[in-house]
Amino acid sequence: MKTIKNNLRMIGYIYKVAPMYLISMFLCSIIQALLAVGGLWADKVVISRLMDGRGIVTGLFLFYGFYIVLDYVFEQVRNLMMNRFNSLHNVDFSIYMRRLLYDKVKDFDISCYEDQEFYNDYERVVGEIDTRPIQVANTFSRCVYYILTMVFITVVVFEPVFIVLAFVVVIKHVLHINYLNKINYHMKMETTVHERRSGYVKQLFQDNVFIAQSRVMGATSYFIRLNDRAVESDYIVAEKYYKKSLFSSVMSSFTGCLAPAVVGYYLCVQMLRDRYSVSDFVYLFEAFSMFANNLTYLFQVIPEVADHSRYIDNIWKVMEYQPVIREDGEEMASMGAFEKLEIRNLCFAYQKGREVLKGITFQLRKGEKIAIVGENGSGKSTLVKLLLDMYPAGGGEILYNGVDYRHCAASEIRAGFGVVFQNFQTYAFTVAENVLMRNVETEADREKVVSALGFAGLWEKVEALEDGIFTVLTREFDENGVYFSGGEYQKLAIARAYARDAEVLIFDEPNSALDPVSEYEIFQKIMLLGKDRTVIYISHRLFSTVSADCIYLLADGQVCEKGTHDSLMEQKGKYHEMYTAQIKGYRES
Repeated sequence: MKTIKNNLRMIGYIYKVAPMYLISMFLCSIIQALLAVGGLWADKVVISRLMDGRGIVTGLFLFYGFYIVLDYVFEQVRNLMMNRFNSLHNVDFSIYMRRLLYDKVKDFDISCYEDQEFYNDYERVVGEIDTRPIQVANTFSRCVYYILTMVFITVVVFEPVFIVLAFVVVIKHVLHINYLNKINYHMKMETTVHERRSGYVKQLFQDNVFIAQSRVMGATSYFIRLNDRAVESDYIVAEKYYKKSLFSSVMSSFTGCLAPAVVGYYLCVQMLRDRYSVSDFVYLFEAFSMFANNLTYLFQVIPEVADHSRYIDNIWKVMEYQPVIREDGEEMASMGAFEKLEIRNLCFAYQKGREVLKGITFQLRKGEKIAIVGENGSGKSTLVKLLLDMYPAGGGEILYNGVDYRHCAASEIRAGFGVVFQNFQTYAFTVAENVLMRNVETEADREKVVSALGFAGLWEKVEALEDGIFTVLTREFDENGVYFSGGEYQKLAIARAYARDAEVLIFDEPNSALDPVSEYEIFQKIMLLGKDRTVIYISHRLFSTVSADCIYLLADGQVCEKGTHDSLMEQKGKYHEMYTAQIKGYRES
C-alpha cells in the first residue's frame, strides 16, 4: 500500500502542475491499446481471406495499408505530442518541485548539514526531484496501455493455456527485474558518498582560488588522486553488484525463450487436429506474444513502481523533515522592538559529552556595544549560532525582551539581527545584490546600498567602477565582472549586515582579512552607531575592542572575565595577559 500511495501522491503533484499532460497521456494509452488489438484482427482478416481465396488482393492491400498508415500516423502524432508536453512540462515540474524543495531547505536545521546520513539523502533528492515526476507519469501511461491491451485481448481471445503460460513466464521475469532494481537501488545508495567526493573535487577544480593555492602548495596531484580514489570506489561497488546480477540475467534470458516454443508447438498440434486454420495460428500466436509481452511489461512496471516508491520515499523523508528549531506557529509569542537580550546559564554541545558552552551568562541592552573576545576555539562563533537560533540550546535560556527563544518563531528572531559571519559568502551577482540580497527596486534601495558601502569603507572602490553598484562580481557569468581582494570582500559582507537595518548587529570575526587600519576604522564606526543600534562584536584581536561598553572574555566555553577595557587591565588577569602579549607582538612586527 505504501508503494501505491507514494506513486499516487506523485501523480497528484503532476496533475496539480499539468492536468492536461496527464489526461492526454491517459487518452493516448487507450487509443494505442485499441489500435494494437485492432492490428491483430486486421492480420487475421487479411490472412484468412487470402487463404480462402475470397478476397481481392488490391482491396485487402488497401485495407491493410490504411490500417498500417493509421497506426503509424497516430504513433507519430503521439510521439510529437508527448515530446512537446515533456519539453514544456519538464520545466514546469522542475520549477514546482524545486520550489517545494528549496522552501523546505530554508527550514532545515543547521545540524542537518552535519548529519552525513541526512545529507546523503538530501543529495539524492536534489538529483531525483527534477526527473522522477516525469518517470512516474511515463510509468503510469505505460501501465494503462498494458492493462487495457490485455483486457481487450482477453475479451476477443480467451485461451486459458496462453494465460497460464504467460503468467508463469512473467512471474519469473518480474522476480528477476525486482531483484535487479533492488541491486541498482542499493548500489546507488552505496555510491552516493563516492559521487559526492568526486563532485566536491570537480567543484574545487572550477574554483580559481583553489587552482592558485593548489599550484603554490604543489597539491594538485593530491586532489586528482582523491578523485581517482572516489571513481575507483564507485567501480568496486558497481563490480560487486554486477556479479550479483549476472547469473540472474542469464537464467532469465534462457527461460524467456521457452514460452514461445511451447505455444508454437501447442498451436501446431491444434492445426493438425483441424481446430485452427493458418490464419488462426498467426492470429493466436501474435495474440499470445502481445499478451505475454504486455503482461511482462506490466509486471516490469510493478517493480518499476516499487523502485519509484523507494526514491519517492526518500524525497518525502527530506520534504517532511520537521525542524527542531520551530520556524512559525500560531502560539508563538510576539517579541516587539528590541530592548534587551538576556543569556542565562547557556550550555551547548555538538556531540554528547563534549560541551562547547558551559553556563554562559550575560545581558545586552538597547544601544550597547559589547565585545566578546577569546582565543580560537573558546566558543565565540558557537554562541553566535545560538543567538541566531540555529541550534537549540542544550541548557539554560536566551530571552529576547524577556521572552524565551523557545516560545518565539526562529524567523522573527533572525529578522532582528544583521550578521557578518566568520565564514561569509559573496555571490556572482551585482555589488548591490550582494549588499541587499535582492534587486534594487527603488531610489531608497540605491541610497541604502551607497550608505552601507560607505560605512564599510568600500564606496570609493565601487564608485570608481564603470557600472558602480551594478557591477557584477567575478567572471563566472559575466566576462566583464570584477574581482575584489579578500579585505574588500569582507567589507562587502560588513555592508550587507549594515544595510539590513536590524536592531542588533553581530560582527563575528569581521577583521580576518582586514589590515589593522581598516579594522580600527570600522570598529570606531561601529562604536559610533546611534543608540538605536545594538552591537555584538566578536574577535580574538583584543586591541580592536578597547572602546566597547563591556568586554566579555571567553575561555573554555565560559565567561571568565568581564568589564570595560580599563577595568580588565586593572584586574591583571587573563585579559591583561592576552592584550599585553598581542600588543607586544604587533609592536615587534
